[in-house]
Amino acid sequence: MFNKKLFILSIILIFLFGIINLKAFSYGEDNLGNSYYESNENLKVPSIEINNLITLKPWVEPVNPTLGMIYLDVETNRLKFYDGEKWYFISLSEKSKEVAKEEIISPSVDTSETISEEESTAISEAEITESTNESSSSTEVSSSEENVSESAEITEPSQAPETSPEIPSEEKTKDEKESKEEKSPKEECSEECNPVCEDVESCSQDCSTDEEGNEICEESCTSEEVCEEVCEEVCAPEELFDITFNLDKSIITNSSLLSGVVTFESFGLIPTLVNVTFIIFNEDGKEIYIEKSSLVVSTEELLRWNYDSLQDLEYGKYVAIVQTSYGDNVFDEFRQDFEIKPSFLDKFNSWLKNFLKFWRF
Repeated sequence: MFNKKLFILSIILIFLFGIINLKAFSYGEDNLGNSYYESNENLKVPSIEINNLITLKPWVEPVNPTLGMIYLDVETNRLKFYDGEKWYFISLSEKSKEVAKEEIISPSVDTSETISEEESTAISEAEITESTNESSSSTEVSSSEENVSESAEITEPSQAPETSPEIPSEEKTKDEKESKEEKSPKEECSEECNPVCEDVESCSQDCSTDEEGNEICEESCTSEEVCEEVCEEVCAPEELFDITFNLDKSIITNSSLLSGVVTFESFGLIPTLVNVTFIIFNEDGKEIYIEKSSLVVSTEELLRWNYDSLQDLEYGKYVAIVQTSYGDNVFDEFRQDFEIKPSFLDKFNSWLKNFLKFWRF
């Protein structure tokens, strides 16, 4: 008698073994926990999602890049390639259908001041012979003319890749920003006096007469240290801070693992009360968590923050924000992106539950 359930189970097992045997990119993480897929020893491409266009992650320049690493610069909406020594922009030429690279003159210079479109086209045409060897592994992205035209549209503003969640911030007028820039911290001045010394030489002549009646004169000099007290006014700010905020991990499997450190370094003259606010926004820009605290900073303080809310965060992308205020209405804000992903065990348990649920029927 034909067993329908056994037949369906056999089909599922054959399908699973077929997926396991498929050869694909190997998944890895760099020193900072940024994910990438490694196809060979010369090319490391961050994780890719295809949704009418190619989206590359991460969106920030890796701190410890390796040869062949590629990432998407959000500020310029252009790909960057690391050849082991320098970062290069990757430009796609419609004439040659090759992936060429152009050298980045300065990472901190605006894109309008780096290389114009005409210069980049000339550079790409001049370096085609050099870039064919280096772009042999990258031509998989542009293996056909259709793929080249689609990937060339990545830099279009209308098709820009997804960036981190947009968080609503307080609107400030231009006058308010200018007044904040002009506002300087309070200074405490005092007069400091220090002795300034210098050597002063004085000379005199000693004359005498010898037996023959001739006058003989000798010049003798002595040096004496003369000191004079010089006073000057020295001013130092009462409140001056250097604040940093870092998350322990940017990719976690559970919201209970979310933690970070806020570092306060004071260069002022007096202890200062600092008000700190921790906020979490989801991918839609909705505030889902807020916590307030305060501390007094004299020289250096470390404030460790752990997400101890009873509400578990769902899988997805979030932004952790730290807002500080101190002194005469001095405000600072620091942002860190993080993502909660299911672990392999969670995925397996979910699949097993669905499988058992299906088997019961």
